[in-house]
Amino acid sequence: TMGSTSIDPLYMSTNLGTTQATQFSGADGLWYQLKKNTQLHVISGASLGNKNQQRHVCFDHECLDQVLMLVQMRRLKYKVRTLKPLNFLVKDVDDRVIELAEVSN
Repeated sequence: TMGSTSIDPLYMSTNLGTTQATQFSGADGLWYQLKKNTQLHVISGASLGNKNQQRHVCFDHECLDQVLMLVQMRRLKYKVRTLKPLNFLVKDVDDRVIELAEVSN
């Protein structure tokens, strides 16, 4: 998030070649280092939206495409709704639906 006082995980990561999650304290959530200049920040505590599902937006098509590829490699249940802009649904291990959507900047 812009302007936050938390430490930039890019500087804390020594292995940039793999996707990894770093847990910070409290409500900072999870940071995923997807590649050198691409990070995914999942913030905990967000309220559930319509139909009890969470929605996450992304401004970078390539980043979201990588997330979809990771979902496919881990054989999670998913459904691609649209390719342009990329929008897909993923079921987590607790059967909750998470929507990931690309939005224009």
